[in-house]
Amino acid sequence: MDRFSKILREELEKYEDIKHREYFESEGIKERDFVSVKGGEYPTYLRHKKRNVKVGDLFVSRYAVTQERYEEVMGKNPSNFKGKNRPVEMVTWEDCLHYCNELSKKNNLVPVYVFDGEELSKIRYIDGTEVDLSEADFSKTEGYRLPLEIEWEWFACGGYPAIEKGNFDATYSGSNEINNVAWIWDNGEKETHEVGTKSPNDLGLFDCSGNVYEWCYDMFVGSPDVSLEKPYIYGSKGKHVLKGGSFYNAASNCDLSYREGNFIPTYYYGFRVVRSM
Repeated sequence: MDRFSKILREELEKYEDIKHREYFESEGIKERDFVSVKGGEYPTYLRHKKRNVKVGDLFVSRYAVTQERYEEVMGKNPSNFKGKNRPVEMVTWEDCLHYCNELSKKNNLVPVYVFDGEELSKIRYIDGTEVDLSEADFSKTEGYRLPLEIEWEWFACGGYPAIEKGNFDATYSGSNEINNVAWIWDNGEKETHEVGTKSPNDLGLFDCSGNVYEWCYDMFVGSPDVSLEKPYIYGSKGKHVLKGGSFYNAASNCDLSYREGNFIPTYYYGFRVVRSM
């Protein structure tokens, strides 16, 4: 390892340790469930069109939300394949937003999502300001939320630790070998599995490939024109982005560049929560 790489690694470890301790000493969340992820700028290949995007610093759930955690917060479990440590599924995109808001309230954080009846209407910042859904700067929010697609791609690829190790461009989250990191059609016995039972990626995140798809905030459009200035797409009603593939899919759906869109729940759609630092 050259001198620069060694310094970079030491600084990242120091940064993550400090941010991790500051956060979890002030919040009632189990420390082992979240990872502090330093943001950065990188070239995304959404729809095979290379463009640079920038991601801010995040706390990211180590696992997809489990049925046990979902029931603790929401008082119900809609999942088809029952098991407290399996990922919750059969959740709509809106269900995920409500879960994020309720989890924020439980931890005395400002909820991110503002609803007008059943419809999401605004995004709320830490200072109480409410902004339009397509104009929000999510770095100004405090509560839990769904990741943007480019945020999901950054942490699923492994962020700076993966860049340092030369793994950032791996096909799947943490490996080029699908069976090491993902439950899919060929090895998953046609059902979900407990989270964290495959190998993690370089950030220590599990199941970003396989097991269940994960909802993102963005609207699903054919050619998302994201950039440094516009990090996500949100338009009129329609499908939302899902990433990562699932036990129900072939390995090709678990490729980190693959994206799906939908607006209805099914037994292989789940989610993972993040929070801006």
